[in-house]
Amino acid sequence: RRTINTHSEKTPETFPTLIHYKLMEMRSNGNEGTKIGAPIEEKHRLIEDLVRKALFSSGSDTSKEFGTDVSELKMWLCSTISSWTTDVNSETKIRKFLEPVRSHPESAYTQQLLLSACQTIPRNIAVLFMDRSRFFRRFFEKNHMAAKQWFAFDINGKNVQGGLALEQFLFQQRDSVWAKLNWGNRRRAIPPCVAIQRRGHLFQLDIAQTLNMLTLESERDDTVESFWKSNFFKESLQSGQFLELDYLAFAQELQQSLIEEDSSRHDVLTTLETHLRFVDFKELVQKLIPVLEEDGMLRFVKDLFSDSSRQPRSRERDSKRKSDTDGSNADGSSIRLEKHVISDTDWKSYQDLLMYSAIVTHPKQVLAFTEAPQYQTDRKNLDEFLEKNFSQKIQVENWKTHRNSLHGRELTRFACLESFLFFRRIQNHCGNFQLENQVEEDDGMSERRMKIEDILAEQKIDFRPIFMSKSTFEEMDDGEEDEFVGYAFQDNMSKKKKRSKEDGSSHQIYGINDIPLHLFTKFLAEILNE
Repeated sequence: RRTINTHSEKTPETFPTLIHYKLMEMRSNGNEGTKIGAPIEEKHRLIEDLVRKALFSSGSDTSKEFGTDVSELKMWLCSTISSWTTDVNSETKIRKFLEPVRSHPESAYTQQLLLSACQTIPRNIAVLFMDRSRFFRRFFEKNHMAAKQWFAFDINGKNVQGGLALEQFLFQQRDSVWAKLNWGNRRRAIPPCVAIQRRGHLFQLDIAQTLNMLTLESERDDTVESFWKSNFFKESLQSGQFLELDYLAFAQELQQSLIEEDSSRHDVLTTLETHLRFVDFKELVQKLIPVLEEDGMLRFVKDLFSDSSRQPRSRERDSKRKSDTDGSNADGSSIRLEKHVISDTDWKSYQDLLMYSAIVTHPKQVLAFTEAPQYQTDRKNLDEFLEKNFSQKIQVENWKTHRNSLHGRELTRFACLESFLFFRRIQNHCGNFQLENQVEEDDGMSERRMKIEDILAEQKIDFRPIFMSKSTFEEMDDGEEDEFVGYAFQDNMSKKKKRSKEDGSSHQIYGINDIPLHLFTKFLAEILNE
């Protein structure tokens, strides 16, 4: 039988991912990684396959009932990114939102950004249309209702916008065009001297025919000024209210300028830059990111905080923000982890970006999706493999070794999967925590506390149970009349075991329902050294 030299033939190219090669290399070198060499590859494959099926198999009937779909995952991601509004500086914001326009001007994203600008800064957009006489001629020829709305004459003679522009042009050019006006059902034309005294008579003009006549006259006779190029018409555009006639049509006209790279392209991009500068980051994300293509999304989230001019990362600021669904820790570590996984990691696959961002921002929901009945076989295969190849202890002491051996995307992947496995374990082994944080001690609570404290002890996590006196509402040692309210951990623990409610607690207390999420965030941060 042929003998294979494993040391000479196992190169990075022979493994599907760098993490597989690194872990095999650690096992071969006889360091701490040898304890979990090949099995961890299979462990990660099993949990990753389970999560991927639960999140992306939206075509089946069962997944429609129990699972999610890409649109929901994208909504989670957009919600997370939009919460970073104070952390992305103005120049980065402009650069990131303009990149898709420059690279793909024909995209739905570009159109959406132009629509947003038309609605937000109409006066700035109006400037871009001052010299587009041909466009307006075609637009109003095809849209008679829009023409009647914009050039409408007031029955009382108080004309505004397009109606005022048309009135002024007709009186100025009366010697050339007045005789050709169509007065509807009137047998005799109204002379200019009468119309200028009683301007309500202009209400009887046929708008569409009048505009068509003016266009034909300017084309036939060079001495007749084009209405579409007149100062009267341009002045009616200055407010930008004409955009309300059809936002989409005007946005498409500007988009065509970007696609064809005509002389106005620079002006359009400059106007969009002005729009982006003054619109809130959160609002832009909510409007624009949902229409980004997959490649565009990967480029957008990458290195949102890499600029040297960015604001320094503030733990104090992060700690004031909370995740919409799962909550956050008092030290703001969950926010920093979101940034690390989503923005600081170079994801090559859009699906991986959605999956790992969902794991770090919504672990409870992801776990719930994996517990759906249709994934029972996958869960069984994972549990049997873990029971056969791993002890219940997570090798916390080995995480530093792996952190030093893995980098970038592979380290993030390793951290997310290991932390999610631990999160799954503590949730499943400690029962379904649907009790309030402050409840009377009973057998069910006692059993849950014992399981939690066993896991905390085996992981060598310093903790202290917190009790509250039912009579004095002070923190007390465990006593018959004391009520269990939660746990304090490590740096958050107070050396004093008695603290009055009026003085306020000197440490963060995590209720029993909050323990799994807190430990998930804690372990993820420890692996990533965040």
